[in-house]
Amino acid sequence: MDPKAKEVPPRSLIGKYIKRAFPAKHPLTGKDMVEHMWVLVTAYKGGRLHGTVNNDPILLCDWQDGSPVEFDPSSIELIYGGE
Repeated sequence: MDPKAKEVPPRSLIGKYIKRAFPAKHPLTGKDMVEHMWVLVTAYKGGRLHGTVNNDPILLCDWQDGSPVEFDPSSIELIYGGE
């Protein structure tokens, strides 16, 4: 988890990009892996963040660019700082 994410109120992440892990499979071996993708946060409801995936995966997974996602703020790996 991004240390900054613990200090940031989840509602302040609306409109920002965060990176998080998604379960995935290797395309050749089928081995369980993790795909790290960017998500544009669009809402905070019921203690969970909502957003859309903002890049296409390399591995095989159920999400692609534009897919809606819902997740716990503790799963944030990185907050994009806009630099």
